[in-house]
Amino acid sequence: MTANLIAIVLLFFLLTFSAKAQIPTVTILNTNGDNTIQTSEVNAAITSAGLLTTDDFHAIIPKGQGARIIGASSFAGKNVISIIGENIEQVTNMSFQDCSKLEKVVLPKCRNITTDAFNNCNALRELTLGKQVPTTDGSAFDGVSDLSLIKLNVPEKSVDLYAAHPVFGQMNIVGIPQKVTSINNVNVKKGRLIITPQP
Repeated sequence: MTANLIAIVLLFFLLTFSAKAQIPTVTILNTNGDNTIQTSEVNAAITSAGLLTTDDFHAIIPKGQGARIIGASSFAGKNVISIIGENIEQVTNMSFQDCSKLEKVVLPKCRNITTDAFNNCNALRELTLGKQVPTTDGSAFDGVSDLSLIKLNVPEKSVDLYAAHPVFGQMNIVGIPQKVTSINNVNVKKGRLIITPQP
């Protein structure tokens, strides 16, 4: 009986560990046709992947789906670990508010990050943006205790622009030179950031 109990406990821990090691990637599609990723689309994608809305996941918003905006509160409170949105131009109010597990964000075409977009995202450690510094203010990262812990990957020629910004200048800015072909799944080609479809 004791041996069986030990075996069951070990199996439970093995399954739990394996589940954590294999965090699934969810593709978020813009099914509403309005260029904006909405909460309903995020929830539908999670469910379609066979997950609960409380499960951990990586997110990809694929190029060619027409999505340009991450809508208000669309990921709020979700257990998203990373997100790649190659064509996303705007992250709106509270898009990722209270995403306490969000570690990595790749948005090379983002031009605007609005109020409380990353509120309380204290696990955020890596942010990749493009050559144009997005318009934003301090409230976009409210609740993030230490912006200097965030590694900000940007094209080398834009480092000075980001460094002069009151918000992004507080981050650990890393310039990606043109001669570099890739950095953490972000490829560089002729000064453009090309995103590979892996988180």
